[in-house]
Amino acid sequence: MINIENTVRLNFTHLFNAVTEPEKIAYSLNTYFNEIGTVLAKDLPKSNSSFETYGIPSDKTFEINRLSSTEVKNVILKINTSKATGHHRISPKLGKDSADIITKFLINQ
Repeated sequence: MINIENTVRLNFTHLFNAVTEPEKIAYSLNTYFNEIGTVLAKDLPKSNSSFETYGIPSDKTFEINRLSSTEVKNVILKINTSKATGHHRISPKLGKDSADIITKFLINQ
């Protein structure tokens, strides 16, 4: 297995500053994509048209299948508790130990 952290070096610039820490890169990208719609919308002419008029008709569709609570819980229970906490700072053990509680929130029931 290839360890991506050790083989890929990210060069990212945000507000003219080099960003190399993965958490700061993620934060910068989230901020950018969160704000870009507002920035671009300022350049659009005012209109009473619906957003749907700007789209291109297509016969393509997609569907997101709902997962059962059992499927979600099974994935949570497969979490390796010996791994380090990720960028979200949630302990894998805590996630696994609380699988019964958090499953219903993850599947929105």
